[in-house]
Amino acid sequence: MISSQISKVGSLSDEKFIIESRNCHKIKNIDENTLFSALAMILTKAMNLSGFKNKLDDIHKQDISRMLLTKFKNISLEEIDKAFQIDRYSENPIEHFQLFNATYVAKVLNNYIEWRRTTTKEKKLLIEPKKEFKPSPEQIKSNRKALIKNIYEEIKLKDFTHDAWLIYDDVDAPKKDDVDYKNLLFEKELKANRDQQRLKNPFQKFKQSQGYVKNRCKAIIVCNYLKNYTHDYEIFKQKITSN
Repeated sequence: MISSQISKVGSLSDEKFIIESRNCHKIKNIDENTLFSALAMILTKAMNLSGFKNKLDDIHKQDISRMLLTKFKNISLEEIDKAFQIDRYSENPIEHFQLFNATYVAKVLNNYIEWRRTTTKEKKLLIEPKKEFKPSPEQIKSNRKALIKNIYEEIKLKDFTHDAWLIYDDVDAPKKDDVDYKNLLFEKELKANRDQQRLKNPFQKFKQSQGYVKNRCKAIIVCNYLKNYTHDYEIFKQKITSN
């Protein structure tokens, strides 16, 4: 569970925390449901332990969410939680004047980043350079084969899979050249996505959705074409170039 993972890492010594945090997922790479649920938990905990009397209202939730996913997208949930812990335990915690907003959170995180830099230097916690991973031709071919098989199974079962956008350029679907159709489809899916966002956690309202919607439209075009061939996997594969 994400909360127990955050708590476990946060209980480590400063040196061990910095080393372990390098293996934690950056918030930009975490799926939205997990991310915003965990952020809500961390920020509520920070408010309670720092003596805030009022609840966090929606407008500040949205602003903090946007700020985190732009300015601090390369830190982890564990580090966000640690940043508030460091501030609470310091001799001079940041003055908040009972206003938990993006400005206050940014100050806490900037102090954490400076603490991490200083501690890393003082403790000589060197970072080993990552080895660049290059898949072999056999691995690329195997991954491609698995992707197509998975797309086939999903379309056969549900008539749709979002992963189909990955083979958009390799499928000669009739609607690919219909500009008017694609524009209408995009507007329809964009509206549907925005409507769905409004029903979810307020942290999600500022999600950058246009890239997702564009890929969803590609997936719809591919699926609407390929679902006509799910009766035979060999024929299905023939409709995909470079399979």
